[in-house]
Amino acid sequence: HQDNLPLLRTWWRLFAIGFPSPFHVNSWILYFSFICMLLACSCPTLLGMAASLLACSATGTCSDPEDNDKFQFYVIVTCVVCVIQSTALAGADWAGWEMGARWRKELTTAMHEKYFSREHFYRLNLMGMQPDQRIAADVEQRIAADVGTLVTC
Repeated sequence: HQDNLPLLRTWWRLFAIGFPSPFHVNSWILYFSFICMLLACSCPTLLGMAASLLACSATGTCSDPEDNDKFQFYVIVTCVVCVIQSTALAGADWAGWEMGARWRKELTTAMHEKYFSREHFYRLNLMGMQPDQRIAADVEQRIAADVGTLVTC
């Protein structure tokens, strides 16, 4: 699927070429995302263990008789594991959103620069603008050229 291409490209770069420089911001986001994914994958196992201990404590059927008295401890362990898992998933989601936002901005800027590479005067006038502002200005310029009047921002 086309939405997964930037993520696949990044993981290919990460494992085929080697880890990027740790001083680059995108590298820190990749490391954080990788740690969050490891936590999110390991927490369901811990959650299953805590749930089974919680169930045997509540019913009094644990193999070790001392485990039957640890009901409150298992409730706390289950809550802590759930918090860790939800935090890890939120962190991985944030890191993915952050990487996607940077890639979209870079792609928009690169496409715009390639498209307007021969319109030097137009590019000089719009150097300080963001990509979406430059595209909006281009639309206004083309409408003005079609109508024959000058449209001002």
